[in-house]
Amino acid sequence: MQINALQNCLGEKIDSTFSVFISDSIYNNQVIINELLFNTSDSLPEFVELYNRSNQIQNLKNWSIGVRNTKNEISYPKKITTNYFLQPAHYVCISTNASLLQNYYSYKSVSDFITNPEMPTLTNEQGTIVLLSPKQQLIDEVYYTDQMHLSLITNTKNVSLERRSENWSSKDPANWGSAATNYGYATPGYSNSNHQYFSDKEFGLSLNPKIFSPNADGVNDILTINYAFPYPNILANIEIYNRDGIRITEIGNTISLGQKGIFIWDGIAHGQYVPNGIYILRFSLFDDKGLIKHYKIPFGIHN
Repeated sequence: MQINALQNCLGEKIDSTFSVFISDSIYNNQVIINELLFNTSDSLPEFVELYNRSNQIQNLKNWSIGVRNTKNEISYPKKITTNYFLQPAHYVCISTNASLLQNYYSYKSVSDFITNPEMPTLTNEQGTIVLLSPKQQLIDEVYYTDQMHLSLITNTKNVSLERRSENWSSKDPANWGSAATNYGYATPGYSNSNHQYFSDKEFGLSLNPKIFSPNADGVNDILTINYAFPYPNILANIEIYNRDGIRITEIGNTISLGQKGIFIWDGIAHGQYVPNGIYILRFSLFDDKGLIKHYKIPFGIHN
């Protein structure tokens, strides 16, 4: 907005350009919890990263971050005390000491951080973190556990848990995973190292990537199985076979599916990475009346 010929109390002219933000109603999942660091060394603060998936600018002042207690009640909500205008499709990392995080992890800009006087304490083993609007409306909620990290990471201290897709449920464990090694084990204030995008314009099943390299280097480390089906109340068996037709692992047995979602496979079977080669995903859909559809999709592993 630009105002011309404005005068102050002394009669002096003021020409100025400034921004005015008019906030609409806030709805669930417009702003989401996108990354969290809950198990840290003594020298690092915990952090929560938010992402604005709406098309509106959101002022985060007086929003709150809290946790659920053993009675499943929201407790210890801590208000964001700073005027911070989170732009659409942008990230912000919130902690009690942004400088310590910036000294430890890579980041894009200091403007992508908020230092807040207080944050709720996140337990190391498991917990539930919530995001509340200024009117204490529940906007997003994430249950986390240390078991959601990559199984081959023996020490998860200072390793963040990242959301894989902003388009899938915060409560789906398959939508979360460890930040990649070559990203420094966290991506505060910018796009996650394991970010996945899936468009549900068409029904079906797809794999991404077609050839993946499960070696924890942050590049094509996991196989993402994207599905979207028009059938309600369906179940699935999901298995991986080698080129000789031998089943090497089972991702799920008689799993109840929503109509769209994702599964991931980290290339590990029986506690170790499988060898390079051609493999087959076998994805069988059925309901209480029997088989609906059967998929066999080849993919490759190359390290």
